[in-house]
Amino acid sequence: MYFRDVTERKRREEELKRQNERLESFASMLAHELRNPLSIAQIYLQTARTGDENAAGEVETALDRIEEMIDVLLVMTRGGDSVVEPEPVDLADLAADVWANVGTDDADLEIETDLVVNVEPHHLRNLLENLFSNSVEHGAAGNAPDADGRRTTVRVGALGTASGDVSPD
Repeated sequence: MYFRDVTERKRREEELKRQNERLESFASMLAHELRNPLSIAQIYLQTARTGDENAAGEVETALDRIEEMIDVLLVMTRGGDSVVEPEPVDLADLAADVWANVGTDDADLEIETDLVVNVEPHHLRNLLENLFSNSVEHGAAGNAPDADGRRTTVRVGALGTASGDVSPD
């Protein structure tokens, strides 16, 4: 009986350790994701206080983005208890919009699609932001043209099948 209790306690301790590691990783990811729009809001806030409507719009956009992230976070943490309502989203339009709001001055976006996808828009926006940021960050010398003068190029489009045709799925 004693050995069973010790084994069960060790198993429980290991499980708690894994849960704590996952929570720490999640908290780190969340902080990373929220810093960008928060920094944007802070940068434009001083100018917005002087009555600059463009700056006020940038602050509003950044705060809206934080609110969207919170919504996504709640869906992620609540799992099956959350209601996700997919809707048709023009992939090219959303990709262009996201690209304009991600720090991509030293990279290029090529959109090669006219797909309309049925998704939860906030989730797709979050996915594209992460993909674009990571692509640019880990592209040619971290956003700068490489030694040959090439810039990072991110392409958005459908993947073809082995025959070159786009799969209907």
